[in-house]
Amino acid sequence: MRIILERRPEGSAGIAWRGTVVSVLLALLMEPLFSSRGCEPFKAYAVMGLGAFGSLYNVSEVLVKAIPLIFCGLCVALSAKILLWNIGAEGQLAWEE
Repeated sequence: MRIILERRPEGSAGIAWRGTVVSVLLALLMEPLFSSRGCEPFKAYAVMGLGAFGSLYNVSEVLVKAIPLIFCGLCVALSAKILLWNIGAEGQLAWEE
């Protein structure tokens, strides 16, 4: 049995939006879990938002964690764009920490 990998002729515009829509729907599906614990779901989302972006210190901490992940993703995307395999990104990121 041979497996043949072929490049798509063109990307689908809908693929980019599907991930976002699915993420929002999954977050809204968590409402019964919050409600069963006696918590107001939208208040919980507000508290999470304030925890991440409520002060300048919180924003800086989010950036401290996000920037290495963003750079790691950019390196993997760049290597994939030029048709090279990059299988060491997770290890390189873990080595830095």
